[in-house]
Amino acid sequence: MIERPTLFVWPGRLLYVGPGQDTDDHAHHAHQVTVAVQGSVRFEFADHAPLAESALLIPAMCRHRQKAGGAWVASLYLDPRAFDRIASLGARPRVLGSSLGAAFQHAA
Repeated sequence: MIERPTLFVWPGRLLYVGPGQDTDDHAHHAHQVTVAVQGSVRFEFADHAPLAESALLIPAMCRHRQKAGGAWVASLYLDPRAFDRIASLGARPRVLGSSLGAAFQHAA
């Protein structure tokens, strides 16, 4: 178990594991996959209903706000030039399934 915030960096990807932050409305160049490791995370979107899910894919340039309240997350950021198949899913956030989040929470 990772006990303190940790950042892993590879070409075309970055993984943050640690307490999630509450953020202002923003968008970024990278695709974001966030899994709530402990607790829950709520995402608010400019053009989509809010989602409170254990695992979520947010496509690049999708405006969002994260409300984590310090819940531990694993957030993977993917360069869209290296992961262009994700772009084919469209510009809306996608729930990745509660089983993925549950697997992470069970392992924690």
